[in-house]
Amino acid sequence: MVVTPQSNTAKTPSEPLFDPMQLPNLESLRKTSELAIDDLELIHHFSTVTYRTLIDSEADARVWSYDAVRLGLKHEFLLRGILAVAALHLADLMPDESAAYELKATTHQNLALVAAQEELAHPSVYNCHALFLFSCLVIFLTFVGSRHPQDNDGLPKHMLDWFYVLRGCNSVMQMYWTHLENSSCYAILKEVKKGENHSAHTAEDSHRIIDLLSLTKDIEDQEDRRAYSLAVHELLKTYTQCWFQRQNGRPWIIPAFVWPNVLPERYLQMLGDQKPQALVILAHFAILIHWSDEDWFFRGWARDLLQKIRATVDEEWHEHLRWPEEVTARPPDPIPGSICSTMQ
Repeated sequence: MVVTPQSNTAKTPSEPLFDPMQLPNLESLRKTSELAIDDLELIHHFSTVTYRTLIDSEADARVWSYDAVRLGLKHEFLLRGILAVAALHLADLMPDESAAYELKATTHQNLALVAAQEELAHPSVYNCHALFLFSCLVIFLTFVGSRHPQDNDGLPKHMLDWFYVLRGCNSVMQMYWTHLENSSCYAILKEVKKGENHSAHTAEDSHRIIDLLSLTKDIEDQEDRRAYSLAVHELLKTYTQCWFQRQNGRPWIIPAFVWPNVLPERYLQMLGDQKPQALVILAHFAILIHWSDEDWFFRGWARDLLQKIRATVDEEWHEHLRWPEEVTARPPDPIPGSICSTMQ
C-alpha cells in the first residue's frame, strides 16, 4: 500500500510526466440497457460516505471522493476495489443486510485481485497511479476480510496473499515515485515522506519490541535467524515512527504499512508456515493496528488476530503474547486531531 521512505531516491523511469485522467474510460460490455443499480449504490456510497472514513486529513478528501473514482472508470481493478470497500462499509453499517453486501464485496474483491496482479506484471506510467490507490484499498479489504468467520483457525491465508500484492505495488511505486509525487496521490504519499528519525528508546514500550530478538537465540539456521532479526529491527523502526506520529496527532497508519513492504521474503515464508516466532512478531505489529481500533475497517482485528495466534502456538509461547494481549484488551487512548475517529 505504501512506499518505503527510501522510495523518493529510487530510480524513476525517464518517461515524461503523464496525466492519468487522459486515459479513456472503460467500455461497458453489458448487453442490456438496464442499469446496474447495485453497483451504482456502491459507487454513490463510496463517493459520499465511505471516503470520509478513509482520510487522515482534508487534503486526502479530494483524492478519495473524486480522483480515485474518476481513475476507477479507467481501470477495472481499481473500480472493483472501490466497490468492494463500499460494500464492506455498508455491511458494517447495516448488519441485517450484511450477508448480501459481503457477497458483493467478495465478488468485486476477487475480480479486483486477479486484474491487479495482471497489471502488476506490466507496470507503466499509465497504471502506476491506479495501482498505488488500489494498494491503499488493499489495506481496508485485508483487515475487514480477516474478521470473517471462515478465518477462525490460524493466520488468514488471504492476508498473506494481500501482503504480497502490497509488496508488488510497492515495487511499482518506487519505480514511478516522480510520477506519483507530481499527482494528487502525493496527498497520501507525503505522510510517509514526512517521517522523522527518532531514537527507538525514546518511544514508550519500545523495549518490548527489542525483547523480541531473544526469540532468535536458539535458531540454528542462519538465514532464518537473519530473517527474524531483520523483521524485528524493521518493526522497531516502524513502531517508533508511528508512536511519535500518534503522539503529535499526525496520521500513523500509512507509516505502519511500511513494515510489510520491507520484510524479508524468508520471514513471510515462515509466517505462512505458522512458525511461532513469526506469529509472535506479527502479534506485536497488531498493536499498531489496534491504535486505530475505532475505525470500522480495523475494529476488533488486533484482538481477533491475538486470539488466533494464541490458539495456534504451543503454550510455551503464550508468555510472549502477554503484552500485545494486554494492550489490545483495552480501548486505545484517544488522540486529538484525528478526522477518522469522528467519522465512524
